[in-house]
Amino acid sequence: MSAEDGDLARRHDRHRRHADPGREGARGVGARRIVAYAVHPVLSGPAVERIQSSNIEEVVVTDTIPLRENALKCRKITTLSVAKIFGEAIRRIHSADSLSTLFV
Repeated sequence: MSAEDGDLARRHDRHRRHADPGREGARGVGARRIVAYAVHPVLSGPAVERIQSSNIEEVVVTDTIPLRENALKCRKITTLSVAKIFGEAIRRIHSADSLSTLFV
């Protein structure tokens, strides 16, 4: 974790399971805002409660797996849809177009 952008610390995790915000703390590296990102937000156990009580301002997740009710109600969690990019990937595969250029 670093605060390279001056006031925004970013922590990228492919899988966010227990939502342990980390013991080192982004505030300790000079961040004024903390935003976390998770592609597959499992958010099991006390994850949502940890997010809610943490100093993380926002957790941005995708809708690749359904969120539990308490995660849907959490104001700190923002969900982004993958429908458009998945649809385009399926179209490209079906028409034998390049899939890699979709992600470059």
